[in-house]
Amino acid sequence: MKKYIYLFIALIALSACGDNTDEGEKIEKCLVTKFNPATINVTGQSLFTSEFIYNSNNDLIKKLDFTIIQSGNSNTYNTELKSTTQIEYINGKPSKIVGQPDYTNFQTIEYLSYSNGRLSKKEIVNTNLTDNLSSKKTFEYSYNSTDWINSVVIKNYDSMNNLDLNGNTAVSYDTNGNVLSVITTTSNPTNPNYETKTVIEYSDYDSYKNPFFNLQVPFEDQFFIRFSPNNYRKYSRRYFVNNQLINFENKTFTYNYNDKNYPKIAEFKCFLN
Repeated sequence: MKKYIYLFIALIALSACGDNTDEGEKIEKCLVTKFNPATINVTGQSLFTSEFIYNSNNDLIKKLDFTIIQSGNSNTYNTELKSTTQIEYINGKPSKIVGQPDYTNFQTIEYLSYSNGRLSKKEIVNTNLTDNLSSKKTFEYSYNSTDWINSVVIKNYDSMNNLDLNGNTAVSYDTNGNVLSVITTTSNPTNPNYETKTVIEYSDYDSYKNPFFNLQVPFEDQFFIRFSPNNYRKYSRRYFVNNQLINFENKTFTYNYNDKNYPKIAEFKCFLN
C-alpha cells in the first residue's frame, strides 16, 4: 500500500512540475525600432531615417522621421529630426495618430474605430491651421472568412464637406497570408467619366520574418505591408486613367538577414514575452 501511495504522490509532483514549466515558458518578441535605411552614395554610409518609440508596456507611442544632413564641409552625414507623430490609445488599441504640423501649417490626424476587436474605420483629417479648414478621407474595412481585410471603401470630402471622391480597394492573399495585390479604383461623383485604377502587386516572397508583420499601429504608408508574415522581393505598380496606362514601376529587392531571421532593413529590440 505504501508503494502505491508514494507512486501517486510522485506522479502529482511530476504533473505539477510540468504545468509550472508550461505556464512559465516565454517566447522572444522583437519590435522594430529603426527603419527606412538610406545609403549616402558618396561615402557608402547607411543611416536610418525613421524610428519607433515605445512606452514601458511596449506600446508604440511615437514615430520619428528624419532628414539626412551633411556635417559642414566634411563627408560625414547625420540625421536631423523632421517630424514627430504621436499615437494615443483607448482600451489598449490605437485610437488616434497625430501628425506634427508641416512647414505649410497643415496637420494630419487619423482617428481609428473598432468593431468586435477589429479595425473597422479610419478617418484621416487634414487641417489648414491658418484658416482652420479641413478635408477628410474615410476608410471602411471588410474582412474575409480568415479574418483578413479584403475590401476597403474609400470616400474623400473637401473642406465644405462635399463628397469629391469614391473609391474601393480589393486585397488578395496567398495561402500563407502574404499580400499578393492591392487594387484601388476611384471615381469623382461630379465627373463620372473620369476613373483611376492603381494596381500594386507583391511577389517572390522569402521564408523569413517581415519586421512589420502585425505592426500595432496601422500607419497608412505601412498599412498593407504589415499583413504579410514574409518579405516580398518583387514589387510592381501600375496606374491607369480610364483604363489607359499612365505610368508604372517595377522593383526587385535582395535582402541580407540577421540572426533573428529578419532582413537587415531595420533595427530591433527583442525581449522575452
